[in-house]
Amino acid sequence: MTSKITEQSLSKVLDELIKFQSVVNEKDETIKMLNDKVFELQNKLNLFALDTPVKHRSYNKFSHKTTKSNFYTLVVKRKDGSLVEGKSSAEIFFNTIVEADPLKVRQLNIIKNGFNIVSNVVDSKYYAHQKPVGNGWYVNTHSPTCVKKKFLDIINKELNLGLTIKAVKKINKTKYYGK
Repeated sequence: MTSKITEQSLSKVLDELIKFQSVVNEKDETIKMLNDKVFELQNKLNLFALDTPVKHRSYNKFSHKTTKSNFYTLVVKRKDGSLVEGKSSAEIFFNTIVEADPLKVRQLNIIKNGFNIVSNVVDSKYYAHQKPVGNGWYVNTHSPTCVKKKFLDIINKELNLGLTIKAVKKINKTKYYGK
């Protein structure tokens, strides 16, 4: 008789433990969901926080020139076969980032010249190379064509854009080295 009572008691205790475990699991799932939501909101807030301005070595403002590559340009082909338009590598780079969504590109955290290539702060040295996207965001286009290509390769891969990106030699652009 005592073993039957013990069995019933144990069965009741086991049932209570199972109920308790299911409540704990539900709470754990709720806590996990809340933690995920808090993490997501923190990331969104960080996305819109002002970037820290970069302190550059001093330079002569008048000797700081904007130059364009005379030898290479970018060719960016979309999935449908059309090309991203632009007169220069910088313009093609900028237009590709705008199409890819600058905020998604910013989240990839690609750093050039000490700050993210999609920034919300105008840099004191590279301001001439930061093109406005809108809503206070700027794309830094100051880099050689080969670096722009590498950045676009990373963006293409991480965001699954399906682009074909090439750095090609310009045609009919010769430099005169003689008298």
